[in-house]
Amino acid sequence: MSKVLFIATANDLSTIQPALRDRMEIIPINGYTIEEKVQIAKKHLIPKLITDHGIEKEDVKLNQDVLENIIISYTNESGVRGLEKKIAKLIRNRAKQIAFDEEFIPTITKENVLQN
Repeated sequence: MSKVLFIATANDLSTIQPALRDRMEIIPINGYTIEEKVQIAKKHLIPKLITDHGIEKEDVKLNQDVLENIIISYTNESGVRGLEKKIAKLIRNRAKQIAFDEEFIPTITKENVLQN
């Protein structure tokens, strides 16, 4: 007789029926650490969003302190979807400043994050 393995994912165990949950082996998998999210933002999210919004790399500088502040204060998820949305909002604001020939400093500060 062959054995069959079923794998399921869930964000909330309370939504799984108790009778089924009793028969499951639950393996919790934690999300990314803050350091991992910072690296994902630097290496993937920021370059992608800069390209998507049609601005130059030199127009946006996000240092590690600001990224950590965004991750800790504005995103409360295990993944990076919320982080990407918050960074996209900051980059859209920068693109608007460029489009309207407004003066700006390339480095985004914690104060800029609070304003958006």
